Amino acid sequence: MKKVLIVVLVLVLLGAGGAYYYLNFMAPAEEEEQTEKVITKTIALGAKQPEGVPVPITTVPQAVTTPGAPAATAPPAAPAATAPAPAATAKPQVAATVAPAPKPQPTAAAVTFKPWVVNVASLPKKQDAENLAKKLGDAGFNVYQMSADVKGTKWYRVRVGFYDSKADAEAASKKLKGKDKNIDDPWMVKIDKAEFDKYVK
Repeated sequence: MKKVLIVVLVLVLLGAGGAYYYLNFMAPAEEEEQTEKVITKTIALGAKQPEGVPVPITTVPQAVTTPGAPAATAPPAAPAATAPAPAATAKPQVAATVAPAPKPQPTAAAVTFKPWVVNVASLPKKQDAENLAKKLGDAGFNVYQMSADVKGTKWYRVRVGFYDSKADAEAASKKLKGKDKNIDDPWMVKIDKAEFDKYVK
């Protein structure tokens, strides 16, 4: 009866919201308190304690749960981030190339040694010898120059060659006469192979 009066008073004073709060929170707490007292008394009556010794009163805490409240649950663990596997790329196929075989280099034809030449002129001035050599070369003769010291004087020789025999050289000398004022009396000379290899073209 006392609880009913309290509920009515709460409804009058606080309205429907206050009554809801009392019924859901205060009333269960009072019931739990009454239950704890009954349990404590039962333990005290059942235990045989010597006179004069106070009986310890132990209370067991009860978990207070809010009606209608959902139970708290741990959030699901986030899935571990995994790096995407790199896409396999096909390597381009390189066509095998075969290097062409090197072409054989042409070898210089062996030159037959011809020991006879025509000494066209021996001049004391180098410039005169060069002019004569150029003139004979333009005329189609195989001409070359060389120098020699004779009794302390340097002479610049202009020669035409090369011939197999002395007769061939004499025939060529006849063609050279009259080609230039410096050609006076050409003569035939038999040279060594060193001079031939040095000036042959």
